[in-house]
Amino acid sequence: MKYCINCGNAIPDGAAFCPSCGAAAGTETKAKKYCTHCGKELPEGTTFCPDCGTAVGTKKETKRFCSHCGSEVGESVGFCPNCGEPVNAKLAGSEPVRPANPAPATAPAGSGGRNGLQTTALVFMFVEFGFLGLMGLIYLFLLGALALLYLIPLAWMIPMTVHYAKITRTGKSPTTGFKVCTLLFVNIISGILMLCDSSPKD
Repeated sequence: MKYCINCGNAIPDGAAFCPSCGAAAGTETKAKKYCTHCGKELPEGTTFCPDCGTAVGTKKETKRFCSHCGSEVGESVGFCPNCGEPVNAKLAGSEPVRPANPAPATAPAGSGGRNGLQTTALVFMFVEFGFLGLMGLIYLFLLGALALLYLIPLAWMIPMTVHYAKITRTGKSPTTGFKVCTLLFVNIISGILMLCDSSPKD
């Protein structure tokens, strides 16, 4: 089997021309040289590319980028030194793949459990009606009728606290009206914490 002098591919026996490049089989032709950086044909005897200045015979440099964060990484690097993710090679000139910002890991709505704001608001509600109940009992034994000033608010505070505890057990939030009523009639701190809570509404 013969090989083409021009391109180096195999020439079938009996063929007069190379099937790859068309050069005549057995004729001496000079192989053309091309710049490994810009791809331009190089004149014979040059040591540097006249277009881009790259030395003849140098290996074409390929840049690699992390497919996770987009920072440039070395040729033999397996993991990005910037983000620690495995490196997938991207050639120079192609845009590095940047992932969308991942969503924060939160429990889906209705999956159960109160968040910190809900738990704190509930604690302040229990403290408020516990304080009023205790003061009402003390005044009931000491002053009698004055105890009603402390005991009457418990008529709406206890049901509101129980309702809030039931709603937040599933990770949901009460309506804005309920939050405002809590702010005005139960406990200011609990109402503010409820208004700051961005959990889905019940």
